[in-house]
Amino acid sequence: MELYSESIENAVASWKTVQGLPDYKTLVGELLFRAIFTLSPGAINMFGFGEGADCYHLPETLFKLPAFQNHTNAVVTMLEKALDVMLGNDMESLAEALSTLGEQHVTYGIQPPHYIIVESALVRTVELGLGERLCSDSYPEPW
Repeated sequence: MELYSESIENAVASWKTVQGLPDYKTLVGELLFRAIFTLSPGAINMFGFGEGADCYHLPETLFKLPAFQNHTNAVVTMLEKALDVMLGNDMESLAEALSTLGEQHVTYGIQPPHYIIVESALVRTVELGLGERLCSDSYPEPW
């Protein structure tokens, strides 16, 4: 459990660095979704703001749409809440919130492999945003 607590503390420390960036929610949201759409171009079609978009040539205007920014802001806010809850060790509350969120996403057609894409995109985003400032113990080394 101590290793887990240390990993959470490192993740929170890395996130606090992210929060110091100007307009970090917009920045992180855009970087995260650019990474998602790079890893899985067709994912754009799963979002209302991407309806009809050419998944291989996304227009830059897409990233400025209020619907896009509202969605990414909500995602970044949820990430922050998850980190806060994990730091406080209220895992029951976190599990409940994430379960509800998962149930909502099932209705959108989200499948387990989609979460792997989001996880990879999130790691890429944090690495890109923090570079050398990343607390390397924030997540385990890949196998």
